Amino acid sequence: MAAEMTLLAAGFDHVGQEGMAAFPPITRPGDRRSHQTKSPRYSPRNRTTIWSSNLIGGLSRYSRFMAHVSAAERRPQLIKAAIDLMTREGVAAGSTRAIAAELGVAQATVHYTFGTKEGLYRAVMEKLTAELISQVEQATPEEGGFEETIGTLAAALWQTVREQPASHQLLTELMMFALRTPSLAEARQGHYRDVIEVAARIVAEAAERTGQALAQPAETIARYFLAGFDGLVMQHLSLPDEEAEQICLRALVSALLALADGRLDPTATPVTAG
Repeated sequence: MAAEMTLLAAGFDHVGQEGMAAFPPITRPGDRRSHQTKSPRYSPRNRTTIWSSNLIGGLSRYSRFMAHVSAAERRPQLIKAAIDLMTREGVAAGSTRAIAAELGVAQATVHYTFGTKEGLYRAVMEKLTAELISQVEQATPEEGGFEETIGTLAAALWQTVREQPASHQLLTELMMFALRTPSLAEARQGHYRDVIEVAARIVAEAAERTGQALAQPAETIARYFLAGFDGLVMQHLSLPDEEAEQICLRALVSALLALADGRLDPTATPVTAG
């Protein structure tokens, strides 16, 4: 019976007046409508029987309404609603109730589609990661030298930070939230794994295309760039300074190029933990 109730609640936003008419009212002896039903003597057991019968019959007639908006169709709608809400008000505001209200559906629809709030957050992180990777790939030039490729990529990425600060802030907040949420550990690690993999592939392909020998593995170079870039993003979100940020971005690219061609030897400067 609990499963039927969850299904009903998840579907209320699909019904409307016509759909609700699929659920007949429960009749009891003495009601004006009691002559329509030959009910046995009214008792708690009979009441349960009548209620269950009406529920099962209503579910059968109601099923045709559920086909209009399936869970597969609801999924991207809820993800977008969650992103819109949390971009405006922050991750802390992203309860399943608030996200459902953002889309105008029942709260149970969120649980029916994603299972838990963390399941929805995981989907949001995957969506934002996919969009970030798409921006990186679109910004990567297919021609030009190695230095030009890296410089153009860094400039294009920084432009997305300046034009879409709210999206970068939301992704940063979700990563911080995921650090304290064990059920989101896989999504957090997947985000960094995917971004590093794409950045390393771009570095490796640019080096191969231009004949640039790499003094360090492409993944190490990618990690170095992303570490510095993430720091610049955090500074931009917290204490923006356009002039200083441009200088730091150019310095980051210069250091990355030096690391790539061997002019910057990380083993020459020992770092000890005190």
